Amino acid sequence: MISDLSIIGCGQIGSKLAFKLSKKRIISSLKIYDFDKITTYSEKNEYENNLFKVDVVEFECKKVHPDLSISVYHTKVVDPVKSGFVVDCRDNKKTSLNSNLRVSIDGYVLYLDSLKKYISSNYFLYTLPKNEIYTDRAIDIIIDYLYNDLFYFNDMRLYNLETAELFTWRN
Repeated sequence: MISDLSIIGCGQIGSKLAFKLSKKRIISSLKIYDFDKITTYSEKNEYENNLFKVDVVEFECKKVHPDLSISVYHTKVVDPVKSGFVVDCRDNKKTSLNSNLRVSIDGYVLYLDSLKKYISSNYFLYTLPKNEIYTDRAIDIIIDYLYNDLFYFNDMRLYNLETAELFTWRN
C-alpha cells in the first residue's frame, strides 16, 4: 500500500481518485498538481475562472479525511516529481515525468501503465466521450490496483469497463 502519493492532473480522473482515496483513508499524505482553474457559468452568461482545481480537491478531501496531509501545487508539471509514488493523470502524456503509474480513460477503456520503459508516443487518444459510470468503475479499479501493489508487475493494462475484460502486456 502507498502512503505518500502525488497526483499530477486534477481533471475527471485525478480529482475523483484523490477524493476516493481520501474517503477510504488509504493514504496519509497527498500532493496534488494542476495549473487549471475551474470554469463556472454564471447567470449573466459569463464564464468565471476563479478557483484552482487543486484547491477544490484539497477542500473536498479534507472534508472526508481531516487528518490527511495535503500539499497543493498550482503549477504545470514539466519536470519529474521526485517524492513519493507518482500517478500521472494528465490529459497529454507526451512528456515523461518518470511517474510510477500513468492513467487514462478513453470512453470505456481504462489504461493503466506502470511500464519501466516510457512509451514516447501519446497512445491516449481521447476519441470517445467520458461516461460517469465508466469513470466511477475506473476509479475503483485504480484504487484496487494501488492498494494491492499491482504496479510492481511493470505492465500495461487495458480494462474494458463495459465487459470487465482485462488485457495485459509487459516490455
